[in-house]
Amino acid sequence: MDEASEVIPGWHRWLLAERPRLSHFLVGAMALLLPAAAGIFGPDGILPAMGIAAVIGGGLGLGWTLACGPRWLRQAPVMAIGVLTMSLACLGHLAVMPRWEVLLRANAAIADARAWVQDSPENRPTLPPTYASGDGPIRFSIGKPVSDASQAIALFTPQALTRWSAFGRVESCFIVIRRDGSAQVLRTVADRDAVLAGQPIVP
Repeated sequence: MDEASEVIPGWHRWLLAERPRLSHFLVGAMALLLPAAAGIFGPDGILPAMGIAAVIGGGLGLGWTLACGPRWLRQAPVMAIGVLTMSLACLGHLAVMPRWEVLLRANAAIADARAWVQDSPENRPTLPPTYASGDGPIRFSIGKPVSDASQAIALFTPQALTRWSAFGRVESCFIVIRRDGSAQVLRTVADRDAVLAGQPIVP
């Protein structure tokens, strides 16, 4: 077959189009919004959606920038900036979404622990609730009954809530629940131990 008569596949023409198209922009926008939409239904879908958005949106953004960027910026600068910005912004999910995901898990853990603490003793389950640590479900630990005061510690997380990072899972926060239902979110195990010991947190 003559090279001049060779049919170029449609997907190839779309990927390496002479000008940026509205469809390019919409693909980037959908990839950018996907993790946020997944987060509406809870934290479980955020990380998979983040991965899809980073691969599709971020991958296309990098590819378009290298292969088509200069040409697109000459022919349609406004649309090119919109498409490339929208697509490359998907890579920002790798920094933002793991923190949002652990925030949702922390809020759910606080709500479950607060409900257990504030329930009447006759209706309260014997064991405290579990929380999603990021490394599997872990049960809250019960604070030492040193006092019946409202500020006495009722429950605390024995292990950190962890979050995803490019270098593996890292500790994100610890939670302490007091008898009055108030919650304290702490960043390090040293801060948590200081609160459990009734000592001030060292900055």
